[in-house]
Amino acid sequence: MPPAYTRSTKCSKRWLANPGQIIPVKITGNLTIRDIVQPVTFDRTLTVKSDTELEGTAKTTITRAAFELTIPNVPNVPNVPSVADVTGNFDIQLQFVATRQA
Repeated sequence: MPPAYTRSTKCSKRWLANPGQIIPVKITGNLTIRDIVQPVTFDRTLTVKSDTELEGTAKTTITRAAFELTIPNVPNVPNVPSVADVTGNFDIQLQFVATRQA
């Protein structure tokens, strides 16, 4: 499988927060899959762990067509749905820990 990665380009807000506080935020960036770059917005939930650490989740929905992703046609193989049975959208969810560097 080719690598996929995202690079943030904009955050919806800046904040001052205390440890334990949960912060909803939208982060816009570029998602690259198979050398195809598309803009995406992730809905993120950040939890402040300390003055130097955040952890959270990020979720977005993309279309297969936007990244030229296809479902292989594998006849006579169980558990492989036909293309007509699969929607063109799928969710990407990330879990992460971010640490401030000195």
